[in-house]
Amino acid sequence: VGRQTAGRAESCVDCLDWGVLPATGVCVHCARVRDRGGKNGSWLPGVCRRCGWPQVVARDGTCRACLLAARLGLDDDWAWAELRRAHLPTGRPRQLALRLPGVRLPDARPLRGTDGPRISREVPAWLRARFPEPRRDDPALCPPELPGQLGLFPTPRRRFAASDGARIHDRDIPDAPLAFAALEEMARERGVGTYWLFRTRPLLRLALAAREPGEHQVRPEAVRDLPAMRPTITEALHRAGLLAPPATRRIVSSDRLTHGSCAHCYAWANDRRRLCEACANWQYALGNPESSACTRCRRIVPTSGGRCRFCRIVEAETEIDTAGAGLDGGDQLWFAGRLAPALAVLTPGVPPSRHGRFNLKRRQARSAAGRPLSPHLVNPAQLELFPAPARDWTRLAARAEPALTAEAVNLLDDFTTYIRSRGWSTYSFSGSVRTLRLITGHLGAAAPVHEADV
Repeated sequence: VGRQTAGRAESCVDCLDWGVLPATGVCVHCARVRDRGGKNGSWLPGVCRRCGWPQVVARDGTCRACLLAARLGLDDDWAWAELRRAHLPTGRPRQLALRLPGVRLPDARPLRGTDGPRISREVPAWLRARFPEPRRDDPALCPPELPGQLGLFPTPRRRFAASDGARIHDRDIPDAPLAFAALEEMARERGVGTYWLFRTRPLLRLALAAREPGEHQVRPEAVRDLPAMRPTITEALHRAGLLAPPATRRIVSSDRLTHGSCAHCYAWANDRRRLCEACANWQYALGNPESSACTRCRRIVPTSGGRCRFCRIVEAETEIDTAGAGLDGGDQLWFAGRLAPALAVLTPGVPPSRHGRFNLKRRQARSAAGRPLSPHLVNPAQLELFPAPARDWTRLAARAEPALTAEAVNLLDDFTTYIRSRGWSTYSFSGSVRTLRLITGHLGAAAPVHEADV
């Protein structure tokens, strides 16, 4: 029996690793691969589809050195492409290894067995930890908006698909744990399993994501946009206290919910209704009058006394234009809601109220028109010839108060705004407001006021 000759340091014929090799020129690992491949056909001669080197390749078409490169994290792009069943061009470089006695390299196994669709259990644990699934939060599906944002256009009816809930699976949605708890309670009552929850949770997540900016509850019309299980989602939201009450008005067909502003007064509401609540109530209080041409705007809308509601509001607001709402060649529009201008509907045979805000504006205008400016307004450019004596404010007549100048009005408004910003009551400071009005009414606000006058 001849004695085996000692090996020498050289590169392996297959993997090109440098180390002490036997006389065959193949390292121990590659020799084991050749023997195992000949028995079960898992390793066969061919050309590696990653590096392009002709050698023994695994059943996925890659050689042992390329498998080691992917296992050691030397080519993450290739490993990611293997996970996604993508095909990258060959000729990719690889790092040569130095084989040392006692140092064992990781096991090199193919990342995929076939080119078919990948399932989760086919991916090794070490590779799944290195390349986790991307965060499922599609920004194109119900993107989060700033609270209090007013939409410029009405929200169109959404067309959700059954798979849309998975697109926002990882999104942090407010009140989602509360709604999911109510859904789990319903599952226990109905005796259903996890598959029922698997089907309903994405739909519940869609309903919560479809809320308007700044709203805590889900509108009923948003639930109707879901593709399935709408009664179940409605019940879950109701139990969690996240279902908004229905609109308190008559039911209209969905084809009429296409307007962002009211069709009669043009008030911008962005609630997909044809008429705002104020116009609907005004029309109902008048007994639903027939549409006719308005004598002012010439539109064919319900009128009262020849004027539509829009023209009546514009005329009432601009008759005494204290707010500067009158425009030259057009009319000022407004937002709908609680702060929208309103008109009282007069009952036949009942005299109108004398305490309305329009009557108050008329009385204030008549009072201001009958009062001239004070003849004692201080001119800041006037030089003082000699010290003026102290003024006696006790001889003022309460009914002969002069009108305020523009500077005095601004100063009085700023003083009132300052009182309210501090959380104080203007009634408690009525004396201070009265004093400031007397002083600025007689002396004006263009020149400094002496402390003795105050």
